[in-house]
Amino acid sequence: MNDPIELPKSFPLNSARIVLELMRGARSIDDETIAAGITLIAWGAQMAAPTPRVVGLADPIASMDLAAREALAQAIEESENPAIKTMGIIPWSIIVEYIAKKLIEHILKK
Repeated sequence: MNDPIELPKSFPLNSARIVLELMRGARSIDDETIAAGITLIAWGAQMAAPTPRVVGLADPIASMDLAAREALAQAIEESENPAIKTMGIIPWSIIVEYIAKKLIEHILKK
């Protein structure tokens, strides 16, 4: 048992893929998804900048969920293909917020 858990030293690509499947509705929360979520939260917390706020949208929650999904997809794409690095910064705070929210919702349902 890793107690405390070891923080990722490089981008956790497998965990990112698992969480992206959850975000796209292709996967439900199970032990592997929880572990992937915690791993990605640990990575994102190390990388995070302040969360940008979306203003003037009809449904800001859905918009932030979409932003988190697109940001994680971008992070995976850049990790798999370093030659296509974008000029944008990955908004890890949005991704961390999304994962934490989903894990808390799962815990409260039990």
